[in-house]
Amino acid sequence: MSTTRGEHNSQLASLNAAKQGRARLVGAALTALIVFCGLGACSKEETNAPPAPQTSNTAPTNSTADETTEPAPQDEVVDEPVASPAPEEPEAMKTGDKAGALAATEFFIKVIEHDMVNNSTDLLDEYAFEGCGRCEYLRGVAKNQEEMMIDVSEYTFTELEISAPEFTGDTTLLWDVPVKATVKSSTSDSPDTPPVKQNTPVDLVFLVGFSESSWKLVEIEDPK
Repeated sequence: MSTTRGEHNSQLASLNAAKQGRARLVGAALTALIVFCGLGACSKEETNAPPAPQTSNTAPTNSTADETTEPAPQDEVVDEPVASPAPEEPEAMKTGDKAGALAATEFFIKVIEHDMVNNSTDLLDEYAFEGCGRCEYLRGVAKNQEEMMIDVSEYTFTELEISAPEFTGDTTLLWDVPVKATVKSSTSDSPDTPPVKQNTPVDLVFLVGFSESSWKLVEIEDPK
């Protein structure tokens, strides 16, 4: 599989066939995050009267105006949101064994956290298999948040428990990785609105696949 964003090769067809061969129903969509939910200064008046004559004994004086000068208006400084840095693939993701499946799952959780808190689909577009239903749901949530200008100040998997991966592939390297966690999220639709905080327990199985030295998030399923 290629990790080039938005592209895939023939190995994904094998993943798709293996995924479809599993007699599983993908449960309700991940519910970790629910969101849809006066002029300037006056100048001194000029007159046509000639200026008063000055003699050599009179020291010139600087002209002082009685006018008051208002400071020029300053542009309002708006703090632009700073995107969190994208996670980097760990060294352990270079192998298709159990350790690689575990590292890939941990990495894909960070991918989800990154895209959700940044209202982005960049990493999910890169790492999620095109047939991943829940990945598509998460991308839809991120796009909706961006369109509605929802500020997501937190989206993290806490109390994270990742169980040992179970090999489930046939012609391809597929692994089931059980994950339990509490997803903490904090969202607001305007700076003046108090954030809505949620703590959502999740019990999931990450199906991850390995081919051509790279991993894909194939699906996020409910436990058997």
